[in-house]
Amino acid sequence: MSKIVLCPDSFKGSLSAKEVVEIMAEKIKRLCPASRLVCIPLADGGEGTIDVLSDTIQCEKAKVNVHDSLGNIISAEYLIYDSGKKCLIESASAVGLDLIEKSKRQPMKMSSRGVGELILDAAFKGCEEIFVSLGGTGTCDGGMGLLNELGFKFYDHQGIRLVGKGEDLTKIGIIDAKDVNPCLKKIKLKAVCDVSAPLYGKKGAAFVFAPQKGASPDEIEILDAGLKNFAVVSQEAGLTDFYTAMKPGSGAAGGMGFAMTGLLNAEYISGVDFVMEAVDFENRIKDAGLIVTGEGRIDKQSLMGKVADGVLKRAERHRIPVVGLGGKVENADLLEQAGFSAVYEISDPNKSLEENMNKETTLLNIENALEKCVSMFGLNSCG
Repeated sequence: MSKIVLCPDSFKGSLSAKEVVEIMAEKIKRLCPASRLVCIPLADGGEGTIDVLSDTIQCEKAKVNVHDSLGNIISAEYLIYDSGKKCLIESASAVGLDLIEKSKRQPMKMSSRGVGELILDAAFKGCEEIFVSLGGTGTCDGGMGLLNELGFKFYDHQGIRLVGKGEDLTKIGIIDAKDVNPCLKKIKLKAVCDVSAPLYGKKGAAFVFAPQKGASPDEIEILDAGLKNFAVVSQEAGLTDFYTAMKPGSGAAGGMGFAMTGLLNAEYISGVDFVMEAVDFENRIKDAGLIVTGEGRIDKQSLMGKVADGVLKRAERHRIPVVGLGGKVENADLLEQAGFSAVYEISDPNKSLEENMNKETTLLNIENALEKCVSMFGLNSCG
């Protein structure tokens, strides 16, 4: 009997990781009924991580009203587990880009305040270790809004208090950390992320991510200058050092990575490593004959801290072959050099991108690719 591990990420815009696993399992059971399947939906620590973990580990969901990035009251949820000692907060559940209509996205006016509210709620409920995933936000405020909610005070050069929006970054003259919430001394914060961008500069938060959040070219320049100003004033106040802003991940979530690791002393951890540890991935793949993973797009970027990268590294330790299914596949040679036994692009070349991303079409495409996979590895002989 062959043990097959099914561990895809979501196919963004089409299917959740759980849905992908379900169709994979159904198809392989038909093709190879004697196989022993281990289903482990995965995520890289960004959006969808709560859904993946809530189906895999013993936990409960907490709901709380918070402010979204434009100041509207919304209901957000986070995950509490390990007997109430730990929790996972998705920044995107409070200040996610997808929560704001495209026409209303204004990173100059948007704030990360809601994430601070979630952290306070989790601390109030007794969580001792708080993991904050930093993917999918619509903000570019350097985490000012979050910090303001936790008791940091920001002033301009005239002594006027700043509330913490993207447009406030260039105005920061003074940062007062004397009255930060005492709960911060009782909790351990972890910044969960797979982004390697620094805080500012051409590869920083504003230039890389603000365009997709609705910023104009002029606003990108202003935001970048503001993020640099935030870093400089933080250094002058003795809250961070020069290197913090340049560390990979400081630019995550519009600079929230800088706020977390620099001013809140959070530990930075890989998103995919966090998820894989939480679901006990390495122990569950032992003795497998094959691993099948996948995501909407597999390319060289997938080898830089994404789900595919995490799967390959762990599979290599146990010498398990890995097959990747991607809606779109690029750099196939590099992917195979990195450890994939095979990578299949599942999209139908005769259909448009919109048609291929249709849920039913994606399901059919995955099924067709699995037939090739099973045939290639001779798995259909097992049943």
